[in-house]
Amino acid sequence: VDQQPCDPLTVEIYAPTEQGQYTIYDQTGQDVSLRYRREGDTMTINLGPAAGQVELVLVGVSGLGAQLGETVLEIEKTPFGTRIRFDGTVAGVVRLQLGS
Repeated sequence: VDQQPCDPLTVEIYAPTEQGQYTIYDQTGQDVSLRYRREGDTMTINLGPAAGQVELVLVGVSGLGAQLGETVLEIEKTPFGTRIRFDGTVAGVVRLQLGS
């Protein structure tokens, strides 16, 4: 069967979880590892490379600012929290500044 990768790959993280890690298994063979840690008003998310765009949905969290390396990411507020989209083809660390 002709499998296509998820694009965007949507990852939901539910607050107030302080830390977690898991692997997203993809039938196309490109598994994506994810680790996150919340310390005070900062959440750090380590994400392995994905096949295309990534959409992080942080439920119960209000984001004030986000960066992937040195790149500032646009934050979209949702009724349930925060959404961030970025190119996931390169592994990286997303740092999210949290609001109250």
